[in-house]
Amino acid sequence: MLLILVLSVLCLRLIVVVSCSPSGWRSLQNDWEDRTLRLLGKTTSIGEEPPPVQAEYWLSQINKIPATQTNPQVALGAAWMLTEPQYGFLERNKKSSQDLLELVERSEKILETIDQSQEEYQTICRDACLKQAAITTSLNPENVDFWRQRALLLFMVRDDSELELHTEDWLQVLEEGAAHDPENSLYDYLAAIQFYQQSAEPVWDEEDRLTLKITNPLVYEQAEQRLRTGLKKPTLNVGTITWSTTLEFLIRTSLPLEDQFKAAVSRNGTFPALIIASKLQRWLIYACESNLSQKKYSAVIRNARQELRIADQLAGENNLYELTYFKYSFRTSGLGHLFQVLQLQPDSFTPAETVEIEQDLHQAWLRRNIFMEALDRYHAQQDAQPSPETPLAVMLTFVSQTGTLILLPFCLIAVLTLWMLKKYENPSLSRTRRFFMQTGRWGAKLCLVAVLLSLSVYLAVAPTVITAQNRKNEKETEWLMNPLHPLQKVEQIKAEIKSTPSIIQSFEERIKEIQERLIEEADRVGNREI
Repeated sequence: MLLILVLSVLCLRLIVVVSCSPSGWRSLQNDWEDRTLRLLGKTTSIGEEPPPVQAEYWLSQINKIPATQTNPQVALGAAWMLTEPQYGFLERNKKSSQDLLELVERSEKILETIDQSQEEYQTICRDACLKQAAITTSLNPENVDFWRQRALLLFMVRDDSELELHTEDWLQVLEEGAAHDPENSLYDYLAAIQFYQQSAEPVWDEEDRLTLKITNPLVYEQAEQRLRTGLKKPTLNVGTITWSTTLEFLIRTSLPLEDQFKAAVSRNGTFPALIIASKLQRWLIYACESNLSQKKYSAVIRNARQELRIADQLAGENNLYELTYFKYSFRTSGLGHLFQVLQLQPDSFTPAETVEIEQDLHQAWLRRNIFMEALDRYHAQQDAQPSPETPLAVMLTFVSQTGTLILLPFCLIAVLTLWMLKKYENPSLSRTRRFFMQTGRWGAKLCLVAVLLSLSVYLAVAPTVITAQNRKNEKETEWLMNPLHPLQKVEQIKAEIKSTPSIIQSFEERIKEIQERLIEEADRVGNREI
């Protein structure tokens, strides 16, 4: 009776917690279904399915949700879910700890698998993705964030090794975006990068001297023209609505709440921004180094000032911290090239310009080092934060839930056995048969008690795990809706670093080493013959 009373109280507590949970009873049901499927060795979420299965699932979800055709945010979120698969199937297919190590280290085999899975997925989803992006801007053409996202999606559904995009109207889409978002250089730079890739390639000689080989002068001139157009605009902004719009779509799907968050977080919204900045910087560095090796110092100065201009364009408040890094990177790179020209041809600058370059280079590297230190500290703080889930409670929930599922069939058999033994009990049975019947009774009772105890443990710890999961979901929602939050934290940490003299002193020493290295590189260039 006491056990029944305890179970009743625990059940009532669980009912209250689940009823107050945002995910409700559906989450509890999915949790039990998930555990049952895992015991049977089957996949438990769409993210663990092979890419073609994932692709068909998302396409079917889009067809079932009318808002993907009428709500621009939902349409855009659907487009992002069609860019690449989730990679839970890699984790599911690992066979040993060595496989897991290979996954962490992103070995060549794993990278090939990822590339292949992306190709399979995008082959099925590419057209639908671009269609959803087009629907987004057609529903609300005045929203510049939607045009920014559509421009990024053009380059998300292509293989990086391919020179051509998969839609013939890509340039028209970029021009339309530029018309609606006229102060943003994003569209011009995307076009410039595409034209650069189609018209030039870097070549290194035996002395590791770089020359930019122009393979198609007409297309290369288009790239240069697009670059010049972009440099005239005040900002470079990619937007930050990838995750919020993805979540708007996911909450309308059949996925459990936890799987919705996993799917939203899996969208690599920072990747296209990083690719844009890194490719743009790479082409400018190619041009600088090529001109530097050929001692075309005026061209190097022009290229370096282009890098500085892009650094200024990245100074906006609405860029992710990944792009904020490039704000510092473009500036140190541009000033570094000017500093090298200063070593090789001092009369290229006035005395005032010389002092300004040296001071600006020092300050640029100081700010970059402070930012990187703040970023490292922020990540360390995030890693050190305790998990909202109590490890012991999670373990007990797992063990008790698994135990209940395993023992429940035996319990049912035991109850049936007890009933059968009682029904056919006969005093005239032999001693041996009576012994087996008595043993069966005790076995059935023990099995029943084990199930009740296992269920009691689950009922006792499950509310704690559910509450912790709710807190985790709240944090993930906050991050998805406000991806600029990390940058705000980094800015606070930067203020702390600036007030620590010992750290600043170490940065000063590091900057001296950087300047010495730039001088050495300039000397090597100056001693080479063209």
